[in-house]
Amino acid sequence: MSTRALIVVTTGLALIAPAAAQETDLDKLTCDQFLGSNVATVKDIMLWLAGYYTYSDDATVINVAKIQDQERQIKTLCSENKAMSVLAASEVIMDKAYKK
Repeated sequence: MSTRALIVVTTGLALIAPAAAQETDLDKLTCDQFLGSNVATVKDIMLWLAGYYTYSDDATVINVAKIQDQERQIKTLCSENKAMSVLAASEVIMDKAYKK
């Protein structure tokens, strides 16, 4: 993971920590639980995932429309695979290594 991506992830976690004061293992969080989460939690998770899937050759901007589209795609995949982990679903949608 690049330094820039690490900064994004750390910043995202800093934003999540005061509000939730809990840890969330996205590999254990099921799609069903994700679909039942409140809007703020989903937004926090999506921002974290956006940083997690940032590569060194990616633009240094936060593309809100892209993140919202990815959220829509993850929710669609999750609605069809409720036992799948959110991290597994995000890999299918967000990881450009799968897009090649």
